[in-house]
Amino acid sequence: MIKKISKGFLEKGFQYPESYNKIIELNLVDFDYWYVMNEEQALKRLTGLRDDILSDI
Repeated sequence: MIKKISKGFLEKGFQYPESYNKIIELNLVDFDYWYVMNEEQALKRLTGLRDDILSDI
């Protein structure tokens, strides 16, 4: 569930960016969490992808 800020902020002139409102309107909000891989994880993932691709050739 998306929680919007309190009315107090809106009364002080806060506005959500139009792009944010569009994302909510289209219900594009149910994504898994993203995480940033460290170098070791990224290299392991890259090696695995490369090996998968080369095995198909």
